[in-house]
Amino acid sequence: MTRMDDRWRPFDVAVAEWRLGDLPAERLPAAALAGLSAGCDSPSLAHLAAMDGSRWSEIEPILGRVLNERGVSVPTPDEAVKRTADEVLRQLVAGEVEPQAGTDRLRVLAWKAVDRPPWGDLVAFVSLSGDFDAVEAAHWDRGDVCEVVLREARELLERGGVRVD
Repeated sequence: MTRMDDRWRPFDVAVAEWRLGDLPAERLPAAALAGLSAGCDSPSLAHLAAMDGSRWSEIEPILGRVLNERGVSVPTPDEAVKRTADEVLRQLVAGEVEPQAGTDRLRVLAWKAVDRPPWGDLVAFVSLSGDFDAVEAAHWDRGDVCEVVLREARELLERGGVRVD
């Protein structure tokens, strides 16, 4: 899997979320429109962006063309977990998402990759998600849990993000 062009990142993450079943295909035109606004260019991207209200059967071939024009394919399940998780990690480190919300999303992604390479990188967030649930009952400092989440996120990104092999 090649490194994502930052302009395409929101679109690529939307495609990954769709691949994982977390985003309805009918929302891909909005992601295409956002891609156009970010400066992405592909002959079929504008076509996809104009398909708001279309059904999956109409969207699928155009999505395939967009990916083909870029020389990429639909991500594998592990690649989709990586793209989505790496984006959540980036958002956590940048302060764009609250630590508990980010951890909860990473927990869900981890469970989609049990017994596959991404699981090993995301399993800590499964545990940390439970720590947020236990903060009040265990009289823990929520700030300490947030600090651990951010440290884990930074370290994982510094290692190149979630592994797929």
